[in-house]
Amino acid sequence: MTDKTPLKPPDGYKTWIDYAIATMDVRTLHLESCDTDTVILSDDFRQAARDERDELVAALAAFVQSIDIDGEIWLDDIAFARIVLDKAGWKS
Repeated sequence: MTDKTPLKPPDGYKTWIDYAIATMDVRTLHLESCDTDTVILSDDFRQAARDERDELVAALAAFVQSIDIDGEIWLDDIAFARIVLDKAGWKS
């Protein structure tokens, strides 16, 4: 796309992240798990991704509430990104 209009996710998906989780290739992960004591089903991999997404969203929501002062958020973008990543447990 050449303009700044955001590309909408495919029909049936609220976000691109939802689409990515629903369509991610988990076949190799499933097959690799067949060589272990615990076979992991494709839906389990997708549920793990959804759970991780939900934890990140919850951490972000809690963070935004913690910095909201009288309806305004006082933080620059870089500091915001660092705090969100830290709350999400991201290690660089």
